[in-house]
Amino acid sequence: MNCSQVKKLIPEWLDGELEHVQSMTVKDHVAACRDCRAEADFWRELGATLRGGMEDIKAPPGFAAGVMAQLPKQHGSTARHSLFDRWKRSVAVAATFLLVAVGSAGAYMNWGGNIVTRVADNNPRQVIKPPVEQPGDINIPNTGPQQSGEAGSPVEQSGSGGTEQGAAPGPDGNNARGTGGNSESTQHTPSGNGTAQPAAPDGAGGSTPDAAVNAGQYALLNIEKDRVVERTLLKINVGDLDAAHGQALALINETGAAYEVLGTENAPTGSRETLKITVSSSLSGKLMAGLKTLGQVVTADTQREDINARYNEKVEQYLSLKAQLQGASAVEREQLQVKMAGIEAQLRSWDREADTDTIILWLEG
Repeated sequence: MNCSQVKKLIPEWLDGELEHVQSMTVKDHVAACRDCRAEADFWRELGATLRGGMEDIKAPPGFAAGVMAQLPKQHGSTARHSLFDRWKRSVAVAATFLLVAVGSAGAYMNWGGNIVTRVADNNPRQVIKPPVEQPGDINIPNTGPQQSGEAGSPVEQSGSGGTEQGAAPGPDGNNARGTGGNSESTQHTPSGNGTAQPAAPDGAGGSTPDAAVNAGQYALLNIEKDRVVERTLLKINVGDLDAAHGQALALINETGAAYEVLGTENAPTGSRETLKITVSSSLSGKLMAGLKTLGQVVTADTQREDINARYNEKVEQYLSLKAQLQGASAVEREQLQVKMAGIEAQLRSWDREADTDTIILWLEG
């Protein structure tokens, strides 16, 4: 078995889908061949990326079935077998993979525009994106202008009004508080139009799908942008935890940040609450200054991580794979496209992190 044959079997081998003899042949070849070993490492990394992306992309009930039903007829049999039979980790991971691969690499897969049209979302606790513009996001293009809340994103937010919004609390100050012990993690987004799509570049007109995709890819593959991830631990002693909680939510809402209640604890010796806040980098300083007025600052530790080198390396890898598409066979193209989708998922995650700052707010009273 030569390298070309082995590389085509590596995904199935990693998923444990090969017969024993064939599996051992691939295993022995990978152990002895540096090139194929690197290929196997890439697929392992891709799997980890997709599983890690589950935190950012929650597949609602019935999403995978909706995607399957919407796949173009001419690609039906091949697409179904190659995407789902080869990726049998779970329906959720398969749906996540489609969100990444179809949503961001649809131009290469030639599956056309809106593959999933407003698939019903019955999961009210879907993970929410930070409410900032995502220059690296490559959405499934629509032919008309998008407004916040309209179809154009593979996963539609459920609920209406402000039931899960990060708005200022009511008079009791406990609208998002847990009750007793460590509460389950809960996420909130602010009111406003933080999810609106960026304006189309000059000349694109905002109406051509290819132009929208190309603009998104240009932003995502831009290595001139400085990408630094900033995380801060802010621990504050407060006199009245409920009042401080309410003031914190008001500050969060004012800056358009998203937050998640990581846990609450009520004990005779004192109460604690921990919030994870995601805020636009441009407003992080303002929010930090406001939060520090809630009480006595015990800890304010900020860590900055430069991810430019890793990001640029992934971009080069992506462009190299893109160049290999021309002249590749159908099977090779499919594997290349899946690899590209995995890289885009990682790039989008890093690009989003670089545009936002994370604050872990620890309140003690």
